Amino acid sequence: MDILQRIKDTQLTEKAQAEALLLSFLRATFPLDIQFVELRPLAVSLNSFNGFMTLADGKRLFFKTHTEADNVIGEYYNAAMLAQAGYPVIQPLYSSTEAGKQLLIYEVIEAPSVFDLAWEIETGRSEALPALTGAQHAADAQLLQIYLDTLALQESIQAPVHQLFYHRLAGGRFERFYGALPGKTEADTMALLPDGETPMNEVRRARWQINGSRYDEPLDAMIARAAAAASHAKRANGDRAWRRP
Repeated sequence: MDILQRIKDTQLTEKAQAEALLLSFLRATFPLDIQFVELRPLAVSLNSFNGFMTLADGKRLFFKTHTEADNVIGEYYNAAMLAQAGYPVIQPLYSSTEAGKQLLIYEVIEAPSVFDLAWEIETGRSEALPALTGAQHAADAQLLQIYLDTLALQESIQAPVHQLFYHRLAGGRFERFYGALPGKTEADTMALLPDGETPMNEVRRARWQINGSRYDEPLDAMIARAAAAASHAKRANGDRAWRRP
């Protein structure tokens, strides 16, 4: 097990030990005079962790890492390339992209995260829904324009950054969390529910009712449809749909 995976696995139960291990790693990896680190364990961070570091001059920096081992998402860390293509990304000040040691360091941004703001809206503590929705629509329009301006089919088929979601739906990450893909017969993952353990494939085949809304399509069907839609092979066959009118 690599050091970042060990830190992620212990941050919830042995935070001080995880922070000591992280401090040693950061000092050995980056040319920074780091005095303290502070992990921010979050229940929603299934495969990542983040936090703050304080330098000798008092400056605080933010760090984050994903502990997935799938090489197909390595391009995720190449923020410079995305920025050159026009993507509105925040570029890291320092980065380590070595396998098993992938970690990024950024300036501290004081604005609330979209997750926190969305939760405040859902719980009635914020009236920012119109502003957040407008920002999302503007970002979607900007992203579409970048696609139209830069997409080259054959390069896209080979580029990991454009296959990020496809590989997550059809590759190792999905199977680690949700079991074998629909149609496969590998050993199933168990889901821990209030009344005991249930095979994940049964959960995925069930018909769901959420907040009073019934869903006729089971999760397995949605997963298969999404994987097919995101497949680069389908994009190659549907070449015309990707061209500017």
